[in-house]
Amino acid sequence: MIVALVILGSYVGLASAGVPLAFAANTVSFYSDPHSATITVASTVETYGWAGTFAPGDRVHVIANPPGGTAGRWEFAGWVVKGVSIDTTLSPNTYITIGQGEGSVTAYWQHTDPHQMMTPPPPPSDDNTPGIPT
Repeated sequence: MIVALVILGSYVGLASAGVPLAFAANTVSFYSDPHSATITVASTVETYGWAGTFAPGDRVHVIANPPGGTAGRWEFAGWVVKGVSIDTTLSPNTYITIGQGEGSVTAYWQHTDPHQMMTPPPPPSDDNTPGIPT
């Protein structure tokens, strides 16, 4: 009987003669909202809907990249994940850890307009505060 230690990525398994080694790979899909934003996955920029295959327990660096070419400014709103764990949902630059089974990662962006002025609401009608002198 021959037994061999097999290393595939970060997955280690034992195989013996005549028994195939099962590689437990999981597919993780990456999305963004809006769809024109991208996600850098392990140093490679990927577009909406890209799917990668990873071993359970892999730790993967992800960066949410804002959409380009549109007026205004984008603020990172957060990550939503399924089938993976994430170090922080509030930072666009973080790490995910691959779980068991299929998963998904979505980066959300909020559009803001830096030229839009905030107008304070008017005072309540029963407000007796003296007015601002002109």
